Amino acid sequence: MRKFIIDHWYNYKDYGICNSTDFVLYLTSDAAYKKAKRLYDYALNYYKLKRYDENDVACTSKQKEYIRKSHELYKDIKTECEDNTHAYKSHCKAYNVVKVIHPDDKLLNLQCKKVEDESLFYGCGSSFLKEGD
Repeated sequence: MRKFIIDHWYNYKDYGICNSTDFVLYLTSDAAYKKAKRLYDYALNYYKLKRYDENDVACTSKQKEYIRKSHELYKDIKTECEDNTHAYKSHCKAYNVVKVIHPDDKLLNLQCKKVEDESLFYGCGSSFLKEGD
């Protein structure tokens, strides 16, 4: 599939206008692409999740786990990408873009101060709000 995309990209009339180098980098390994995508998604979700923190609103356990996993991902990518030998990888390019938007490791400051008691919604035999419905 990558070969098909690249072959067609080279034949595209506006190929010279766009930065084809960045485009092709996102056709790298699936693992690198997924890391970049997860990092971008977390950066985009930051302000929504930050409202929970600032307004002392309880998060769900899934949101708390999402933040925890995103922190872990961010730290792993940061460690890997601080070495310039990996600068060509898509998740390192994503990390450098995210650093400009969210400087000073701001994404690591996000936290869930409290988690809502989901048993109030999913417990007591309640069938109308069960997870997965």
